[in-house]
Amino acid sequence: MGYVYVLSNDSMPGVLKIGCTDRTPGERLVELSAATGVPTPFTLEFATYFRNHAEVEARIHRDFSGSRVNDSREFFRVARNTVVEYLEEVLLEDFLTQVESLRDPVRERLLAKLEHKFMRWKR
Repeated sequence: MGYVYVLSNDSMPGVLKIGCTDRTPGERLVELSAATGVPTPFTLEFATYFRNHAEVEARIHRDFSGSRVNDSREFFRVARNTVVEYLEEVLLEDFLTQVESLRDPVRERLLAKLEHKFMRWKR
């Protein structure tokens, strides 16, 4: 369990670092920004928690392999919104898989609660 994160760096315009960590994204950001080979600090663009963060990272690296800057690095020439939308879809798929695995009465109660909360969020 951990985070998949998306970082940018002003020294590398148009390039994003997409990785995962067992720690907080902020801790990883500080660690990477302190590296001597990086002229400017990274900026955290997006991060979200996954039960299977390493699998999600491998999946996004595979799916965006055509945009990879270097095959041995986690840097991709891809738009931020494209990556964020992709990760949101994976998060939704993961959530729906969990909901579908519940027994019918539990699933129905959960969906009713979600519908109620969703209506409050829309206001």
